[in-house]
Amino acid sequence: MFIVNRAQAYKFGDQNEKAQEILNDEDWSSVGKRFLICIETLRDNYDQASELMKELGKSGEMRKAEFAAWPVFKEFRKTSEFKRAYQDTYGEEFTISTTADKASMEIDPSTGNADEPALQLQQTESRA
Repeated sequence: MFIVNRAQAYKFGDQNEKAQEILNDEDWSSVGKRFLICIETLRDNYDQASELMKELGKSGEMRKAEFAAWPVFKEFRKTSEFKRAYQDTYGEEFTISTTADKASMEIDPSTGNADEPALQLQQTESRA
């Protein structure tokens, strides 16, 4: 996850070449499809990403809210491949205004996960 986030930071910081180096330096053969879709998106392999989107969406591994809210998909969301895959997967047209509003309600901001409770940090008092 840290490697994908690092590559994403370089890509969206106008250092795409560095982002690709980071991605290419790793063996991604054993990661799950949730990581692969992020990697393919960062590589601008939108045909492959849209196929993964259909698989992940139809299996329930990823929800509409995740596709609407995750920053890694910000450029992918602008493509015709994304819009077609979204329509094929969820049976509705993707619109950023309504989907993003709904996503913000479904995504836990502290974890980035959909419909999962936030991790509650408890402060303990020191009695020394």
